[in-house]
Amino acid sequence: MLIQSLLGSELLVPPDASTPRMPHILAAGYATVVHNFSSRGTIMSEITDEFVTQMLSRARDFSIVILKAGPNDSSPGAEKIIWEHTRRNFLLRARGLLPIVCPVTDGSDLAGIGIFNGDVYLARSIMDQDPAVKEGILVYEAHPCRSFPGDCLPSGRGQG
Repeated sequence: MLIQSLLGSELLVPPDASTPRMPHILAAGYATVVHNFSSRGTIMSEITDEFVTQMLSRARDFSIVILKAGPNDSSPGAEKIIWEHTRRNFLLRARGLLPIVCPVTDGSDLAGIGIFNGDVYLARSIMDQDPAVKEGILVYEAHPCRSFPGDCLPSGRGQG
């Protein structure tokens, strides 16, 4: 099955994707996806230069942290330390310091991605105190990035 993407190119959806990860795209149609993209709550058929300029002027600095498996990721007791790492992430999220937390679940060495509400120095100071980082179960990279205040992950459920 082919669907139209937001950028106008075609995406191939595998035949076994009866419940796609982004069901709102197929179920609601392209116009609704564009409607969700619009900051004014109106259906936009075109992204104008003025819109891009306005949105870019609202961008601000954040930090992205990329977590990878560390040299001690298989050590005895690693699961308990990862549990405390997870608990700490929820605390940072509740305090508004780590609004986006994305564990990576594909079994690769990439363990997760997080977006910090602060500069890269703040992100590094927080990550240096992370129990999994301190124990070498996880290692990280921190990079400055820019995004738009108020952006968030869509609500709703995709495939499990």
